[in-house]
Amino acid sequence: MDALFVLDELSRFATNTEEFYLSEESKQKDEQKVSLEEILNAPLRNIGHSAVVITLSILIEQQLKTLASEVRRSGGLDLPMSDIRGSTIERFEKYCRTIAKMTVLPQPTDWNEINGIWELRNCLVHYAQDFNAFQRERPRQATALESFHARHGVPELGDNGRVYVNIETSKKTIELTREFFEKIYEALFQQYPNDF
Repeated sequence: MDALFVLDELSRFATNTEEFYLSEESKQKDEQKVSLEEILNAPLRNIGHSAVVITLSILIEQQLKTLASEVRRSGGLDLPMSDIRGSTIERFEKYCRTIAKMTVLPQPTDWNEINGIWELRNCLVHYAQDFNAFQRERPRQATALESFHARHGVPELGDNGRVYVNIETSKKTIELTREFFEKIYEALFQQYPNDF
């Protein structure tokens, strides 16, 4: 499955999620009353956009594993990516650079962007958005997320030590993932023009 197709679908999902919540907010303002929906609106919006980031992370992992298998097949390589240590992102980069000897790959900044999305996912899933706990227990990973935030202004790092995602986070993470995979696909095509 082509990651770019999935990214288009995910972008539509994020936009539709935001439009739904904006529509609900507008209705509530017109009614000028506090309702259960209004109370739940903010957390559910955050959960909806968290789902986008989590889905992106699943897509990234699936695509990198699939592409590594294709690189192995195309390059006639004996060593599988699973024999390399590190996160899926780190293993894929090492595999392409050192095992497959690919000379054209995304720049380090591109890998940092994908790693930032991955660490955002880790904070959302494993630390329930608690950035302070994430920082205490995973300082290197928290630094990657802070750097991502410094570059893009998303996700929101609240004064209460929590991470919040919104439509801007969804759009930025989808955009960066798309740019990354376009560069990966181009690099693979250059290395293995008959296979990609």
